[in-house]
Amino acid sequence: MSSSTEPDLLQKRQKQIQGHINCLKIQASKIVEMPYYLQLFNKPTLSDFKVIVGDKTFHVAKLRLAMKSEVFKNMFESGMKEVLESQLVMNEDEEAVEAMLLHIYAGKKVEDVKLAVKVIQLAHRYEIELLKIQCELVIVQNLKFDVDELYECMLLAKNLDLPYIGLKCHEMCSTSTFWAMTTSWPRTQKNLSFCVRWLK
Repeated sequence: MSSSTEPDLLQKRQKQIQGHINCLKIQASKIVEMPYYLQLFNKPTLSDFKVIVGDKTFHVAKLRLAMKSEVFKNMFESGMKEVLESQLVMNEDEEAVEAMLLHIYAGKKVEDVKLAVKVIQLAHRYEIELLKIQCELVIVQNLKFDVDELYECMLLAKNLDLPYIGLKCHEMCSTSTFWAMTTSWPRTQKNLSFCVRWLK
């Protein structure tokens, strides 16, 4: 792996990434935060469905979920086991599921990169497009020189087909500063090298 990136290629990547960020900002601006709807969230008396994650139970309305997610809508119309039992058990991160539900209910945005990496996977699975866009924006704008974070984002870029997250990771991993940081972790460097080859 080259320890540096050609200046013209680096500049081209930066322009591509910035152009995509501008597009994401325009799309994410369609999200309308409605904090007053938070008073309806997780209220058993106003709910007809439960989302269970670990030790947490979130009381929700099927109508709200179906309005934001075609996947939830299809599930509620299918007569699946979850519908008959009026509950969905999820083996996911509690904070990420709560963030997804808060977005569905009140348009609440995700601000933290680590949380965005988890939430974007849920948004992809449940086809909540604006949430997916907003999480991608947070990741691309705020990705740092953190070995574990970059490795996770590279895998995310490949698994969810998010080329601009991949491009941002590749740009950051192409600097001599970054590779100097990984010299003490041969296994990590090997994993990163493998991921970078995916993104070329």
